[in-house]
Amino acid sequence: MAIDISKLAVYLLADMSGSMNDSDGRLGHAKEIGVMFANEVVEHDDDGMLHFVTFGGRAKEIGSVGVEEIEKFYQNSVPSGGTPLAQALDLIYDDIQKRLTGPEAAHQLVAVITDGVPDDKRKVIDSIKRIAENVTSDDQLAFLFIQVGNDSNAKAYLDFLDDEVQKATNGMDLIDTVHFSEVSSMTNQELVLKAFAD
Repeated sequence: MAIDISKLAVYLLADMSGSMNDSDGRLGHAKEIGVMFANEVVEHDDDGMLHFVTFGGRAKEIGSVGVEEIEKFYQNSVPSGGTPLAQALDLIYDDIQKRLTGPEAAHQLVAVITDGVPDDKRKVIDSIKRIAENVTSDDQLAFLFIQVGNDSNAKAYLDFLDDEVQKATNGMDLIDTVHFSEVSSMTNQELVLKAFAD
């Protein structure tokens, strides 16, 4: 499958819930991934920006950012609250639909950095299903869930999410999951290709 990274629209959804404060270094790992994505976009994308959304207590759309903004965000933000992932997904719905059906058509990658189970597990599935309503092939859109930390419940939920979304999208495999320990040995390009290939 040929994915032109220079034409790839990237959405980065960053978990900033209270559990990200855990002493196992998950917040630092999340920052490392975020900066890696931003660096890759700057190097290969036409506009050098990615679409940044955070969720911790509430979801907040930061908008188009580069490497410096990602670094400053992690330096200046304190994780708190719950994990409203469904709200974060809903914030990018309109942008994704424009690129699925309009003149701005492009491959789109939604990268979610998270450490735990979201507040409302069913709403997350519903949000992804709604986003994917106009997807006709699995090279149009991919969701890459990157787990930081070692919460076994989070791992089980991400596997469940993959299965449930595939059932609801006529067998299209739009979701891939990977643990931070695997990400650290991969290039961003390898991550992107993994997300679209699975």
